[in-house]
Amino acid sequence: MASTSGSNLYESQSITKPPYFNGDNYPYWKNRMRLFIKSNDYQVWDVVEDGPFIPMKREGDRMILKIKVKMSDEDRRRIKSMTKPCI
Repeated sequence: MASTSGSNLYESQSITKPPYFNGDNYPYWKNRMRLFIKSNDYQVWDVVEDGPFIPMKREGDRMILKIKVKMSDEDRRRIKSMTKPCI
């Protein structure tokens, strides 16, 4: 059982500051962190789960990065939507 003495000592109730992990009760912190990220920007949570969007193209039997000149409007839109600042 996790210790509860002093566990809220560093606990933040701020909507702009992520929950502090003090080493105790990881499942509780994990849930709070998930909710914090989703409430600030749900697209960021998609990046946490799926990884960032990186424009790639197939060349033979392998995938390589697209250079900026070769990016489509859709590639640029997806990159832009992932780089907007969290509020």
